[in-house]
Amino acid sequence: MAFPAKGVFLADGFAFNLAGAGLFLLLAGAGLRLDVMTETRKNRLNTSLWTAVRESLWAVCAILAISGPVASAEAASCPKKSPEMVNFQGLPEPRPVPTEAFFDAGDAPRRLSDYRGTGLVVNFWATWCAPCVKEMPELDRLAADMGHERIEVLTISADIGGAPVVEKFMKANGLKNLPVLIDKKTKLIRALDLKGLPTTLLIDRDGFEVARVVGAEKWDGPAAKALIKACIGSSVIPARAGG
Repeated sequence: MAFPAKGVFLADGFAFNLAGAGLFLLLAGAGLRLDVMTETRKNRLNTSLWTAVRESLWAVCAILAISGPVASAEAASCPKKSPEMVNFQGLPEPRPVPTEAFFDAGDAPRRLSDYRGTGLVVNFWATWCAPCVKEMPELDRLAADMGHERIEVLTISADIGGAPVVEKFMKANGLKNLPVLIDKKTKLIRALDLKGLPTTLLIDRDGFEVARVVGAEKWDGPAAKALIKACIGSSVIPARAGG
């Protein structure tokens, strides 16, 4: 089953973000502890002052629990839709990335958090996915064009055959700027709740997903580059003196 002329269907996955709830419980626990402590010391405190402090603490707990991640300047300028790229979806709020590992050509584990400080275009694909294969040369050119701006293109494959299959494909198609990365047993794909291939995520320098593209798009054109810069920023690496 496929996206209409755009991608390949995948089974549903799921992921949970418990950070807000966990922080709420942590701070709420601190508030309760202070309540207990004050039973032995309340004769030393002014009752009205303690009441004000306690209510302020609970107010902070509530605010932190319901507030989302703090958006970077780039995330704030990331559009929700694009007339030029119909499959583009800007997220309502920046989303923390999962901690599941993927693996490089040498079978070393990596995580998306390892790239914090660098803007990421993360493409999930497979050699058996026709729409994925079609956009790989465009992603290769995008990687070459965006590297000097501290924006990295990661191509993470779902191929069961692993790195040897992907390396053979890259060599056969003259792709020189894309890394060989493998999502074993599609654990990262499922953690991200991706519905099909190709799917591409835009991740800002703070490590938050700010947009995704579900299905194939033209990645080496001006519209794609403008969206990438708007969503994850542009930080040009200074040229070397005399270079």
